[in-house]
Amino acid sequence: RRRAEQLNGRGLGWDMKVGISIDTGVAIVGNIGSQRRMEYTVVGDVVNSASRVLQAGVRGMPNGILIGQRTFEQVCHAIAAREGEPLSVPGRSGRLRVYEVLGPKSGVQ
Repeated sequence: RRRAEQLNGRGLGWDMKVGISIDTGVAIVGNIGSQRRMEYTVVGDVVNSASRVLQAGVRGMPNGILIGQRTFEQVCHAIAAREGEPLSVPGRSGRLRVYEVLGPKSGVQ
């Protein structure tokens, strides 16, 4: 995110927008497909939720970092974050809680 902001400040005639979303959970990682087409990818519920968080973030806050509830619970001692609007995720009951990462808490590197 810092690098994108640095590049945007150079007057290159274009702006780079980076979307970052992080969630925590179980995923399957590896080569998936057939002999005709093989792809190295990641699948799982956590991948879907991170994707939904990213889609919401890119629209509302370019260059922002958004994290899911499970990730927030693991890093809340080290980062300052603001809770965002809960997201509806198709195929899931309830709404997904998301947080915008503001930066490290004071005294945390």
